[in-house]
Order: sequence, then structure tokens, then C-alpha cells
Amino acid sequence: MALVSPSNLDTTTDYFSVFELKPSFALDLTDLERRFYQLAKSLHPDRFVNHPDPLEKTRSIEKMSLLNHAYQTLKSSSLRRDYLLEYFRVPQSKPFLPADLAEEWFDVQDEPASPQFKAFSKKLNEREANLKVQLENLEKQFDQTGNVEVLEKISALVQNVAYLRSLGRDVALKSETHSHV
Repeated sequence: MALVSPSNLDTTTDYFSVFELKPSFALDLTDLERRFYQLAKSLHPDRFVNHPDPLEKTRSIEKMSLLNHAYQTLKSSSLRRDYLLEYFRVPQSKPFLPADLAEEWFDVQDEPASPQFKAFSKKLNEREANLKVQLENLEKQFDQTGNVEVLEKISALVQNVAYLRSLGRDVALKSETHSHV
């Protein structure tokens, strides 16, 4: 495996190219880690301590920083998802809360001890889980087809999952606050 030459690595290099990987949601994390350590060995600033050009150590530090950031981003599925959406310049969708959930939350938010509140919390968790399954399926679809239009659907789902997660935190906080009263 011939990875990007350390001399060609600069801040304009995209993270997938750093490791010579196809932009994809599914990555072999063991392979990514192997590629990371292989590049890190050749770029580590300690290798340039006695280099005749003092700028080489500075360049090495900059390249290691890029390498570390690329690795940290790509090894995390959520950071990788965000990076892919940015990489393909997919506009961020606006979160959407279904009207039925908004109405139900409005009705139950002041009664955290009620059975309706508990049912709402359960419904919220089920919706979030359902959206996550849809997200995984769309990610697989993108990886198989490379259809950039799928990314717009992914962006919308990411925003909706984030919104539901935020609402879930509000529900948990209300529930927790009520239990301490």
C-alpha cells in the first residue's frame, strides 16, 4: 500500500486522500489505524530533529497535526458523517419536528409524573431509533451508489436526529427535575 507521500501532504489534502481511501461512510477502522501509524512513523517530528533544514521539523509538526485531525475525524462515525457532508458541500438541512410530536410535547411537558409523559418519552426514543436505522440505510446506499443526492436525505435525517436528541434531553431534564421535587 503506497500512501500519500509525506512531502505531498498539506492542509489542502482532504482527509480521505491522506489515507488513500474512497470517501465513504463505512470504513475498515483497523485498516485506517494501520495507515495512520504507517504515515505517523514517517512524519513524526522526532525524525527531523537533526535535519539540516530547520523548517523540515516545523513542516513535520504541521503534517502530523493534519494527520492526527484526519484520523480522529475519520475514526468517529458521526465526525466522518459530518466531514462527508462538508466534503460534498451538502447544505445543512433545517431540523423538522413533526406536528404530532410538537403538540404532544406541549400537552405533556408540565406533567412529568403522568403516564402520557412517559409514553411521550418512549415514543421519542422509538422515533430516534427509527431515524438512526434510516440513516444507516441511506449511508449504505450512498456507499454502494455514490449518489450525492442521497447525501441531502442524510443531512435532513442528521438534523432531525439531533433535534429529537435535544428534545429527549429536555424530557429527561423535566423528568429528573420532577423526581427531585
